[in-house]
Amino acid sequence: MKSKHYKVEDLSDEKRFSLLLSLGMDDIVSFVLKQIRILNPATSVFYSATIFSFVYMVHVFLHSVIQGPWGWGIVLFQCFNGFVLWPLLLIPLHELIHAVIYKLNGAPKIKFGVRPEYYMFYVTADKFVIGRNQFLLVAFGPFLLISGLLVWCIIFFNPPLMWSFVICLFVHTTMCIGDFALAGFLMKFRENEIYTFDDMETGISYFYKKDIKEHASP
Repeated sequence: MKSKHYKVEDLSDEKRFSLLLSLGMDDIVSFVLKQIRILNPATSVFYSATIFSFVYMVHVFLHSVIQGPWGWGIVLFQCFNGFVLWPLLLIPLHELIHAVIYKLNGAPKIKFGVRPEYYMFYVTADKFVIGRNQFLLVAFGPFLLISGLLVWCIIFFNPPLMWSFVICLFVHTTMCIGDFALAGFLMKFRENEIYTFDDMETGISYFYKKDIKEHASP
């Protein structure tokens, strides 16, 4: 169900909304590392997917790479592709998926950014208020679509090329840590309506909780 459309000015009404968090770019890394340690449905999926992809990667290495008739040159080349080349090529696609989902939800202005000191890539929708359900679609969209694409590649391609996609599946899953951390934070407030927006000028993302008293009967 589509959430009510609010504007930034609506969220400033303290009688209806409470500010939960203002998150600046310089605080994202510490925020992510803190939130990802808290177990909830989002972080549980992240840990499960990470462990599964890692175990599968080790399984493929032990049963296909070591036991196969492959030279070390081929092995190292596919490792480079999986750990470096494919993840780098997937970064634009990952962020584009975020942007497309924002656009489909009505965001008029999208900005792509990068913080190289943190190896962080991001998409913001300037002053566009989005509800929790829509934000979860934005957050999980790249993980679901790209993971599906990589699984298809693993099934379709044979070794040794297949190895690089197995490795990339693990690497991309770990790259989604920020998306899962933010989703996990929103899930802490499942009993409330949550809204968020980005301010490109200040580089701060705001998260608001709707006052439950507004739903009370008069």
